[in-house]
Amino acid sequence: MTRIIDLKGLTRGDTIAFYVKGKGVTKNVSNAYFSVKANKNDTEYVLQKSLGYGITEIEKGLWTVEIQPSDTNSLDLGVYWYDLQLDFGNNAVITPMKGAFELTYDITREIQ
Repeated sequence: MTRIIDLKGLTRGDTIAFYVKGKGVTKNVSNAYFSVKANKNDTEYVLQKSLGYGITEIEKGLWTVEIQPSDTNSLDLGVYWYDLQLDFGNNAVITPMKGAFELTYDITREIQ
């Protein structure tokens, strides 16, 4: 079952990290993707993380997704669309979460 989760009010240029827990997951993923697009039907991603590159499997059924400041520094403010897809191999794919990804303004652009 996919949960619609709005990641709203995220500050452009900040480190953003969150946990994803898959209830009843009993095996490791072969890959995972956190993908962000400006429009749902776009073919280009404005941001994408994968297993080992921003997504870490802590244990079976528990992952972290971490977005670095450089991932959003150059993005325009506004609403984007995302999903998180988990691939378990053998054509077993689930999308446990998707929704709006909103970047808001940042006042401090450089720490002195």
